[in-house]
Amino acid sequence: FRQLAAGENSPVTIVWRGSWGEHYQVQYATAVVPGQLTLNWSNAPLGGASNQVPNFVSPYGGDQVYEDPVSSNLPHRLYRVIWDQNE
Repeated sequence: FRQLAAGENSPVTIVWRGSWGEHYQVQYATAVVPGQLTLNWSNAPLGGASNQVPNFVSPYGGDQVYEDPVSSNLPHRLYRVIWDQNE
């Protein structure tokens, strides 16, 4: 990620560099326990704003942005972005 930002009581926003016409899926994992080797990944939640869509096709290259609409009260979340080459 190029940027991962969150203010107190505000949603987490992630920014990464994407390519034109590519499919992306944002996922998250919670309950990080020291020494835990396996993470359970889930698709990120869908929100009402245009930057809260976790599964999309990038219409153009450059910065891609996702804001997690339910992350303001979930401080221990990891994120990953999957580039879906099969679409």
